[in-house]
Formats: sequence, C-alpha cells, structure tokens
Amino acid sequence: CGPNIESSDSLIIVEGRNDVLNLASCGIKNVIAVMGAGIDDALVGLVENKSMVKAFLDGDRGGRMIALELSGVLGNKLTHISFAPESREVEHLEKKVIGKHLGQAEEAKRVIARIEKSEGEINGASEKIEIPDEIKEWAGNMPKKANLAVFILEDGSVSDEAKVKDTIAQAGETEGAQALVIK
Repeated sequence: CGPNIESSDSLIIVEGRNDVLNLASCGIKNVIAVMGAGIDDALVGLVENKSMVKAFLDGDRGGRMIALELSGVLGNKLTHISFAPESREVEHLEKKVIGKHLGQAEEAKRVIARIEKSEGEINGASEKIEIPDEIKEWAGNMPKKANLAVFILEDGSVSDEAKVKDTIAQAGETEGAQALVIK
C-alpha cells in the first residue's frame, strides 16, 4: 500500500503490488492492493471512514471479477470503479493513461450492473430465475458483518457464525447442512 492510505479521505484499490508501485511513481500515494482473491478484513475496516473508495483494475475478465468481489464485500463503500484499457494491466500504464482512466471512473453501482448483465449473458443466464420461498427465508439468517457465514441445517436451525475462510473446515463438522448463507 501507499503511505497515505490512512490519512487520505479517499482510497484507490488496485489488484497487486506492482499496480501500487506504478501509481506511487505517478505521485498517487493513497493506493492499496487486494493481492488476489479474497478481500482482507483490514481493507473492510480501512474503507469505513473514507468518503470515496475507487477501484482501479486491469482491463480483463479478472479485473471485472475482482470488481464484483469488491462490490460484494464493500457494498456502498465502493463508490467508483475504473478499468485499464481492454487487455492492459494497471502496472504497465503510463502516467497520462492512469490520469485519464482514474478521472473517468464511473459510479460503482452502474459498473457492477453492467458487469453482472454481461457475465449473465456469457453464462447463458440472462433470464430471471425464480427463487423458492424457502430459500428467500434463509436470507433472514444472513450474518450482520461482511465475510461471515452460517449454515442452514435440515431442521431449519442456523449454525454459529464463522469467517467465510473457515467454512470449508466447518462444513466437514456440520451435520445436516442444507445451505450456506454468506455476507
């Protein structure tokens, strides 16, 4: 991460260490990297007091998938999203291109809706799926904090909350699990 991530009122999230270094060389020092899949709890806590949280991601499918993950974990705290030009990586962009694309960042909700629509069409799921009432009821058991999960058991009861990263181990110890609810 850059040296100004805590003191700055805004934050730029990128994919990796080299992205941070490239933006720092351009004078942008409020940058933090997610370092692959899985959003760290420290990042979730860091964005709480920021007025603007912008994701600046590679212009490939991986960048779009990270945008979806960030949106799922950070919710409304993720305010804007920008991508490098198609098939290019943030770590290889020139200062002028970085400035242009950061300046053209769009509202996160709009970008996420567009990604979800295009991914749905790619996966053949462009039509709406009817969700059974029983499954809708499970949403009422959603954990209060992000990155937590619960198992819905056969008898309708709910397991204790656990960190998402621990659910695989917990699944082996939980008898009668019929669903996993993650926030």
